[in-house]
Amino acid sequence: VFYQSESMLAEAAKTNNLIEWKRGDASKLPFETNCYDLIIARHMLYHVKDVKKTIQGFYKVIRPGGILLATTNSKVSLPRIVEMCNNML
Repeated sequence: VFYQSESMLAEAAKTNNLIEWKRGDASKLPFETNCYDLIIARHMLYHVKDVKKTIQGFYKVIRPGGILLATTNSKVSLPRIVEMCNNML
């Protein structure tokens, strides 16, 4: 699981030590190309500075045939997120 906040990482690590917790910037993922089957971006895309760059980074690390599940509760950002994801397919 990937977080930018050190305090969120510390809290998360208290609840589950079976997960590898990493700190970083979602638009600059430090993972190899095609290394994940699934990425879940839950209620976070409207918090990043460059949504397009972040989604492009997700697609870089998802294996061919993998899944990006991006959710938002923002009626303003949802249409743009859907459009960007569809344009990258």
